[in-house]
Amino acid sequence: MKEPGPDDSAPSSPSLTTGKFRKRYLWVMGLALYVGVVWYIGWQGIHEAIAGLELRYLLLLMVFEAGAIGLRILKWRIALGRDRNIASLFLLSKAAGGWSPSRLGELSPLLIRQYRTPRIAAWLVLDRLLEIAATLGLGVVGVVSLVGLPVQRRYAMAATALVAMVVLFVGPLYLLTRRRLFLDLARRFAEPSLAHRAGGMMAAVGEEILGFRKLAPAISVLTVLATAADVAKAVMLYRSLGYWVPFALLATVQCAHGIVSAIPFTPNATGVPYFVAAGIVHQLGGVPVEVVTVAVGVFFVSLNLVFWTLVGLTGALRLRSQVEEPMVHAEGDRERREER
Repeated sequence: MKEPGPDDSAPSSPSLTTGKFRKRYLWVMGLALYVGVVWYIGWQGIHEAIAGLELRYLLLLMVFEAGAIGLRILKWRIALGRDRNIASLFLLSKAAGGWSPSRLGELSPLLIRQYRTPRIAAWLVLDRLLEIAATLGLGVVGVVSLVGLPVQRRYAMAATALVAMVVLFVGPLYLLTRRRLFLDLARRFAEPSLAHRAGGMMAAVGEEILGFRKLAPAISVLTVLATAADVAKAVMLYRSLGYWVPFALLATVQCAHGIVSAIPFTPNATGVPYFVAAGIVHQLGGVPVEVVTVAVGVFFVSLNLVFWTLVGLTGALRLRSQVEEPMVHAEGDRERREER
C-alpha cells in the first residue's frame, strides 16, 4: 500500500496515489515489530483468537469507521465551503498524516498550488488541534470514570492528559492567534527575506484561525462525535473477539495512542502506538496477549479496507464528474444551436 501525496502539476484534481510522504523504513519497522510479537506468542494462540472472531461486530466496526470519516468530511465542508475537492483533500490529508512523523503529512494539501492559502493552512492546523483536544478530553473523562483503578493512579493519568492538552492544544492555539506578535517579528527583517515572509504568513494564518470562531460550535461537536465513533470502533473490535472492554477504558487507550503517535519517531507506521494501546488493554482490561495482538492486526486491516475503499469511490466519482462536465457543456451548446 503506497502512501499518497499531491500532484502539484494537476492542482484541480488532488491525487491520492503519488508518494511525497513515503516512509518505507517505518513500514518495515512496524511489520517487523508485529511479526516478532506473533512469533514470540506462537501461532496456536493467534489461531484460536482468530477462530473466535464474530463478523457482525467487525462489520459494525467498519460502519463506525465510515461514519467517523463521513462526520469529518462534513466538518471540512462546513469549514471550507462546498469545494468539490473537499472529500479528496480530507482523505489526502489523513492518509499522509497517519503515517508521517508528528502527523506533518496532514499539511499535504498545501503542496497543491490552488490550495496553498492562509485559510487552508489555518484550517489544517485548527482541525489537528481540535482532534487533539477531543481525543485528550475523552481520555480524561475515560480515565476518571475507570472502575477498579486506584484513585491516585487515575488522577495521575488524568493529570498527564491535561498537561498534554495544554502543551499540544491550548499553547499552540494561543500562540498561533497572536497576530500582532508575528507582524512585529516580520518587521524586524527586511521585506524580501524568508523570515519577513514567514512572519507575515503566520500572522495571516492566525487571523484566519480567528475567522473560524463563528463555526466553532458546529465543528467542535462534529469533532467530538467523530472521536467518540473512533472509541466505539475499538469497543466493537474487542467485542468481535469475545471481550467486553468498557468505553471509558478505550477512551483512555485512544488518548495514550494519540500521545505516542504524536512523537516524531513513533508515528502509526512504526506500530508502536498500536502496541502501547494494546498493552494498556491487556493490563487494565484483562484481555490476553494473543487477543490484543490479533486485535492490532484486525483493526489495522479493517480500517484500511474502509479508508481505501472510500478513497477509490471518491476517485471514481471525481473521474466521473470530470468526464460528464464536458459532455453537459457540449449538450448545452448543441441545444442552443438547435434553438437558433
